[in-house]
Amino acid sequence: LGVSHNPLEVELSFGEQSRQKGGAYLVDVMVTFPMNRLLLVPRGKEHHGRLSLFVVARDAKGRLSPVSRHPVPIAIPNQQLAHALTQTAGYRFQMALRPGQQEVAVGLWDQLASTNSAVRAELMVGEEPPAQAARRDTSGP
Repeated sequence: LGVSHNPLEVELSFGEQSRQKGGAYLVDVMVTFPMNRLLLVPRGKEHHGRLSLFVVARDAKGRLSPVSRHPVPIAIPNQQLAHALTQTAGYRFQMALRPGQQEVAVGLWDQLASTNSAVRAELMVGEEPPAQAARRDTSGP
């Protein structure tokens, strides 16, 4: 969870938090990235990308969550490619987190380009209002 490297220009933000049975919170997470940073290859009537998203969290006591992997398939019709490359894409998911200070790290891997980005952000779970924006650390190695 230390160093960030971000050639894919990934941004990480947090949304609503809802308390679950057992005391954990379900937190909405959004990962965004510009489409023009991805390698898209033509296949028939579409251009395709293959991304994988890896996510882990660490609490204030140093406890790590299991690393989760999310496949992020990309398929863009050929006639919409030029416009799509001017857009930002997003992937939304939810994480179960313990209350208190958390650091969330996200790695996005463009499998076709063999390029990856890693970013991290801190948030307070269970004590701040929903839709808090995360501080993004995009410092390099």
